[in-house]
Amino acid sequence: MPAGTLFAVGILSNSNQFSAKYCDSWYSSLNSAFGGEKRWRNKVHDHYKKFDLTNKVAVITGASEGIGRDMAIGLAEAGADIIICSRREEKLLEVKKSIEKIGRKAETYAIDIQNVSEIEGLKAFIKAKTDKVDILINNAGYAVTKPAWDVSENDWDSMVDTGFKGLFFCCQVVGSIMREHGYGKIINLSSTFSRSIVPGRSVYAGIKAGIDHLTEALAMEWAPHGIRVNALAPTAVNTPSRQVTSHFPHIKKPHFPTFSSASL
Repeated sequence: MPAGTLFAVGILSNSNQFSAKYCDSWYSSLNSAFGGEKRWRNKVHDHYKKFDLTNKVAVITGASEGIGRDMAIGLAEAGADIIICSRREEKLLEVKKSIEKIGRKAETYAIDIQNVSEIEGLKAFIKAKTDKVDILINNAGYAVTKPAWDVSENDWDSMVDTGFKGLFFCCQVVGSIMREHGYGKIINLSSTFSRSIVPGRSVYAGIKAGIDHLTEALAMEWAPHGIRVNALAPTAVNTPSRQVTSHFPHIKKPHFPTFSSASL
């Protein structure tokens, strides 16, 4: 990820389709406002100087590629040390190298968050490496795109156990470390699919809607412990694991700038 990668929150919409025209217009307006892509990327990079996470510790799931990877590197650029988690150790090692080039510490932890025992193992790993966690970003997810008629029990279990069960127990387990210190910030990755629907995404949309409501419930329950819980809802993002037009061939391919959608 180049220095100054932009994190942008997706706007919740009632529309059932993404507007390629809007994406092109939005990207063009950025170029016009700042005099080209290089200049607006530099403008965003300037904001990192005001966004100081020096010596903070962040744990990020689903950090081997896409949004999770870019968020890990972005937080490192702001001064945080990162514990990056994913099922794919080899890809995590690549992200670790990118973070260390920035001058921050990075630890990798291979985990399948469908298994609560492995999440408990993550807690032990964190305790062995550091005495605190300031930030938890629950980014891990899994999606199967097919008509609701065709969703199998295995499809359901894989999506729900990764995207909802795993997210909850990551909140619970890592949040317990935050509770010990009376401080922490948890960021759950939702999606605009929690409010707007396209064919083939029924289960995924349901999970993301559940994340929205779960986030509100945890925010209320854990506020007395100094733990803030928020959800972010990116719109369509051109990541390696999700090529938008391959899932939605009826939607004209928009122009995607080379950055991820999320915000802190």
